[in-house]
Amino acid sequence: MSKRKTTTAGADAPDVRAIHKRLKEIVTGEIEKLPALLEQLPAVERVKVITELLPYCAPKLDKAPHNYGEPLAGDWGTY
Repeated sequence: MSKRKTTTAGADAPDVRAIHKRLKEIVTGEIEKLPALLEQLPAVERVKVITELLPYCAPKLDKAPHNYGEPLAGDWGTY
């Protein structure tokens, strides 16, 4: 399997910086509009949108095993 070589050779080019800056401005503007836009939505739609955005702003929880918090098999006599 060949490994692709990555490079940052053009990352400091003026065009790339300008695009990055403009995209950041656009995203920031849209995020600032979110509260007003969410208020206009019906409650069900608002919950759907917020639920879809949660993975981007809340930590992902790990699944616990089905026996989490239960005594071990050999400890039944102590409870």
